[in-house]
Amino acid sequence: MHPLKRLMVGIDQSPADDILIRFCAVLAQQAGIDRIYVIHAAKNLELPEQILEKYPDLIAPVDENIRLETGHLLDKYFTPELKSRTEILILEGSPIQVVLKEIMVKEIDLLVVGKRSKPNSTGIFARKMALLANCSVAILSPEADIKPGDALFTNPLVPVDFSEHSILALEMLKLLAGKSSQVKFNCQHVYRVPIGYHYSGKSYEEFAKIMEENAREQMDRTLKLAGLDIKKVSRIFSLDENQNIPALISSTMEKNHFDFIIIGSKGRTAAASFLLGSNTEKLIDESKKSMIVVKDKGNNLQMIDALLKL
Repeated sequence: MHPLKRLMVGIDQSPADDILIRFCAVLAQQAGIDRIYVIHAAKNLELPEQILEKYPDLIAPVDENIRLETGHLLDKYFTPELKSRTEILILEGSPIQVVLKEIMVKEIDLLVVGKRSKPNSTGIFARKMALLANCSVAILSPEADIKPGDALFTNPLVPVDFSEHSILALEMLKLLAGKSSQVKFNCQHVYRVPIGYHYSGKSYEEFAKIMEENAREQMDRTLKLAGLDIKKVSRIFSLDENQNIPALISSTMEKNHFDFIIIGSKGRTAAASFLLGSNTEKLIDESKKSMIVVKDKGNNLQMIDALLKL
């Protein structure tokens, strides 16, 4: 996978900015980030005249105020050396289109955004970024507990379907875990009993066992391809009987107290890999946990102009 060298974080002057900047500070130390762009995009950065007349003490222009407040936040968590590699971008226009354009212009490897705290409410911006961005996307929960000097997570889960995208997700986990002994490696594969299993002469239970055994063999091969030590990875195999893989993964997260999800986007062609699989999209909406959606940056350059209008 592509190394993480260029990072962009989207802020909006909300309390979530604190979590996002802390995440970037820890990530920069662990992954050797070369450049960080802190971006604030808004349709209009000017205060209406009526508001200025009513509240003359408000700081204007708005962009200077945002830059000042952002600088204070960077001072709180970034070292002077890291801050010297950071640029603050304050831009006008449709936030989604502005950020997508800057991702391409700045050749970003990972975009960091926040998600809303309400269940089933990721937020339009975060969801659109996960769908359209030409890079991997980290979506952080407002409950994320990230402390400078600590690992980004200690008990993450990687859903694995044995595709090349699963391998990218596993490689991302390796990269973010670094040499930390705190991080556990957990993988989950969800399997189903195929329609028509009875033609084999096997019972439902017998064929479920066959599917699980096959999944275990494929899991071992996938872990080896990702360069992981099989003995150090906790593997979970779950039978999906309700045709709802995202719900099953979310349930696994809660039961095992996993604190982060790293999942690959789905697709086997350049066009398809730009988009997310339906299970990934649903998981983004349903899960309360922070996550990274891993994309193959090299395959995602062709469709952005057509998709910007979605």
